[in-house]
Amino acid sequence: CMSLLTMPSPDDDFQLARLTHFLDKGGLLYPSSVLFDFVRKLENVFAECFSCHQLQTDSIQDVLAVVKERFGQEVGCSAHAPILSARIISFYIISRLHFYVKGINSKHMGKREKAKHLKLSRCS
Repeated sequence: CMSLLTMPSPDDDFQLARLTHFLDKGGLLYPSSVLFDFVRKLENVFAECFSCHQLQTDSIQDVLAVVKERFGQEVGCSAHAPILSARIISFYIISRLHFYVKGINSKHMGKREKAKHLKLSRCS
């Protein structure tokens, strides 16, 4: 399974791993083209879902429902593909939502700070 998902160094599909190569200091594994395509399709589903809908408390369930409905691809060997694919999807969606929420919170914090400074400048 691991040989289907990763490779120790870039191969012919080097363009797929430019970021990994840029950050590599001697120990990173490179994604195979199969894994790269799998994650890219997941990202497209995620982006499509959140370009139409706002973040809510049950957003993770909404994203997983869309992935389950539209995403039929699996990665790995035939014996491990269902479990491995489910774990990758779970990890990716949770990680992606974490950073999506972090970005939204950062924007809101910036607006709050700006309003706070404006209020303080008016009081002075």
